[in-house]
Amino acid sequence: PKILLVDEPIVGLDPESGRVLWTVQARAGFRHNTLCAGGGRLYVIDRHSGPQADRLKKKGLKDPLPPRLLAFDLKSGRELWRIEDGVFGTWLSYSVERDLLIEAGRVARDALVDERKGMIARRGASGLQVWEKKSYSGPAMIHNDTIFMADRACDLHTGAARGRLHPLTLLPVEWIYARTYGCNTPMVSEHLLTFRSGAAG
Repeated sequence: PKILLVDEPIVGLDPESGRVLWTVQARAGFRHNTLCAGGGRLYVIDRHSGPQADRLKKKGLKDPLPPRLLAFDLKSGRELWRIEDGVFGTWLSYSVERDLLIEAGRVARDALVDERKGMIARRGASGLQVWEKKSYSGPAMIHNDTIFMADRACDLHTGAARGRLHPLTLLPVEWIYARTYGCNTPMVSEHLLTFRSGAAG
């Protein structure tokens, strides 16, 4: 469907007429990196931001509005399913071809304090969990059957680490790349992976 999305609250607009088709209001707040759409569905995580969560933690208070993962019909805005247990992510990616939704945190020195390690794969149609890796960290950039992360890659279907043959020894090794530091997030396209590492160049 032709839908134009406007964030917080999320508003579905007809891109030709500008008419409001539906509206979804956040309970706590929609994080921008958790908003993704595909396969006729919209996925989003509703949660407090880093500073809000940190204030509650310092006061010794439990978050009265724990994070939740929501799926909506993109055409009507109708809620399809929700998960309220164990939601931690600040990043969502979705593969239309494989119907796999990836929830992750993006731990980095320039990130907010509530970023956590971990990655969970779920079926987009139902929200059912397929696999979980607590040691992984986003961003979760999907390319065909591979997820590229901040310094390594894994299999989209199983979460198993991706391997390659070492160019000199021809022995199998884990697929990794070295990155010191750099503002923002690595980016993946069909044939190119780019990232900043210690220099503006």
